[in-house]
Amino acid sequence: MPPVSAGPWVNNCIGHANYRSFFLLLVYCSMALLHTSWLLISHVVHIVRSARMASVVRVGPKATPVALEAGTSQHLLLHIGLQALAIAVALPTSIAVVSLLTWHVRMVATNKTTIEHAEGVTAQIKAVIYGQEPLLNPYDLGCWGNFYDVFGHYPNMWCIPTCDSKGTPGGLSYTTVFDSRALGF
Repeated sequence: MPPVSAGPWVNNCIGHANYRSFFLLLVYCSMALLHTSWLLISHVVHIVRSARMASVVRVGPKATPVALEAGTSQHLLLHIGLQALAIAVALPTSIAVVSLLTWHVRMVATNKTTIEHAEGVTAQIKAVIYGQEPLLNPYDLGCWGNFYDVFGHYPNMWCIPTCDSKGTPGGLSYTTVFDSRALGF
């Protein structure tokens, strides 16, 4: 997989040697953000249910009990405000990071960079206009071949974000569909 620019995310150009690390960053951030959003929303549901039953809600750093029938306290208002702010940050961020992860799952499945994807779309449009057959991506080794190309052939290492060159010294040579046929995979 040729290099992809992702400077704002990791302060580095993403290429074949560190793409697995970037992809795992997206996976782990997505999981953490979805978990955080779930916890925040479930806590709001808990507060709403407690308010309906006129029971006690524990708020603040010391989990101070606040009786809801006694009226609204400053602790509860502050807690609700902070909860709303946390949800307002976590939910859109979760959606954005999961969307970026979904995009990169597609890029791994087809073994393309975002630039190659844009060029492929343009080439397909031109092929339709001029009545030609669209060209295939020579780096597409099939879904599993692409996955192995990015993550390596050792499943016990797939979840560890390490950077290695995986046989592409200098980033100038990448396995193509023609090589994979010759090598038998």
